[in-house]
Amino acid sequence: MDCLKNRIEDCKKSFDAASLKSFIEGIYNSDHWPSFKSFHKTARYVADTLDALDGVEARVIEFPADGQTMYGDWIMPCAWDAHSAVLKDLSSGEVIVDYEKVPTAMVMGSGATPADGIQAELIYVEKADELAAADIKDKIILCGFNPQGSKKLINENGGLAVLFATVIGEGMDDAVRWINSWADDPSQWSTIKGDTPTPALSLSVSQAEQLKSRLASGETINLDLNIQTETYDGTLPVVEAFVVGETADEVFMTGHLYEQGANDNASGGATMMEIIRIFAGTKPKRGIRALFTSEIYGTVPYCHENKDVLKNCIAGINIDSTAEVGRKSQKMDIIQNPLTNPSFVNILMKSIVDASGHADQFAYQGFLLDDNLVTDPAIDIPCVLVGVCSKNWHTSFDTLDIIDWDLFNLTTQLCATWVDVVANGGEDEATVLKNETEAFIENWESGVKEQEREVVVSVFQDDYLNDTKNAFRSAVNKIHPVYDALADQVTDESAVERIYFACPSLSQMSAETRQSLGLNMWSGNAYYPLFYANGARSKERIAAYMNFSFKAPFEKTMRTLDGYEEAAYLR
Repeated sequence: MDCLKNRIEDCKKSFDAASLKSFIEGIYNSDHWPSFKSFHKTARYVADTLDALDGVEARVIEFPADGQTMYGDWIMPCAWDAHSAVLKDLSSGEVIVDYEKVPTAMVMGSGATPADGIQAELIYVEKADELAAADIKDKIILCGFNPQGSKKLINENGGLAVLFATVIGEGMDDAVRWINSWADDPSQWSTIKGDTPTPALSLSVSQAEQLKSRLASGETINLDLNIQTETYDGTLPVVEAFVVGETADEVFMTGHLYEQGANDNASGGATMMEIIRIFAGTKPKRGIRALFTSEIYGTVPYCHENKDVLKNCIAGINIDSTAEVGRKSQKMDIIQNPLTNPSFVNILMKSIVDASGHADQFAYQGFLLDDNLVTDPAIDIPCVLVGVCSKNWHTSFDTLDIIDWDLFNLTTQLCATWVDVVANGGEDEATVLKNETEAFIENWESGVKEQEREVVVSVFQDDYLNDTKNAFRSAVNKIHPVYDALADQVTDESAVERIYFACPSLSQMSAETRQSLGLNMWSGNAYYPLFYANGARSKERIAAYMNFSFKAPFEKTMRTLDGYEEAAYLR
């Protein structure tokens, strides 16, 4: 463990709090106004800043943002820019919303009003099931529910515009929730070609309650709404940065840009920039490749176009919101890499946190899909995620004022140490990882063996244990060969394979099928069976492995696999 402590101290000495602060400010300055024109500005700032560093190669890569190009089953978003939005009370002249003052009030993907705006009566609809009977024609609708699933109905019944009013939490009544999903299909994300350009804004709870109270008293409220946005065929930029190493092997860092918050995720982008600055000019043993992306919309295209390059990446870290504690844990969260792609990445992060003396400031959570999707065996970069969903997540309160600078600095230093061990580690570090990995395996294996299983599951137990243990040990050997040669298991059975590259959005599956199978794009349970579908495993083996790894019922996984096959996601 001394070698980890030494590496922590080395990273602390190289770390510069002033440069980290400069980086978060540089990203936030443009990303605070989320639209594609700002995304390009942010990308250029990151790429130019990093490319100027010694030994760093950085570039902007642009992918189509036309609402129709597909990577895997992900349909790329339409490019969209926000120019202005003002909502006024016609009787008093009061400005209720001004995009220039509160950018989060603009719903991303909002349609535009005519150039001179619209003047219409406000109506309040409390529940979604009341919408069909409500007189919303030519009205502006204040919704007491999430209207994302009702967009089609609102348009069909002649509603002019939608006001979101999201309850956020205690002490947050004046916060305005940033809505970044306004697609016609509520299970999807960004707007695509053919979606209806519906004007929409987001209000704070306080603003909504004032309007509701006036309407309840019998007052008629007429509003003047002017939203100027533009939807067009453009490009989505990502930034690739590379610190050249001595060997072909690489460590992979990823984190998203292009959200409105200082913590989410100007902080994660700044952490990555500071780590690259730390290693600039050092010629590490293994190269350090970083992707500043647009969450999954940038990650899947990049990985699709760079499969050969990414084969050299032995481990990855996803850095997403590093300057504020999680709203549930009240700590900095570490999201675990799943057992579908076993590796030392979780073990190394925990060992570094423990060695730092700050273990009380970190919490460990199960897999949650983000740009850690690179752990998908189709891409095959085992990936730990460091970051949180904070109280201020996606709200107007997520500004530079709420940054916890001590936590931000500490988290950046420990992430840098993780990268250092993977990039420069040798026999000493591999020996530490071997010892920690064997301790993990012993505890994990005993837990697997003590569970009673159906016969249809238990027949796969030895194979599962050997597969998983060999994967853990092979990963450690990539730092330095401390285990004897390990053989991959070879099966001879009727196997299933995936049709789409990388984890899917499920956009090509009907809403009814998704609902019947309990699948959504953020659920690990939706992807684990696909991660196990490597073209060499039968459905029965996959279902058994799901039971061992996640206690998923065998028959439930079989139904899920059948559903994926019927929807042409497996063959």
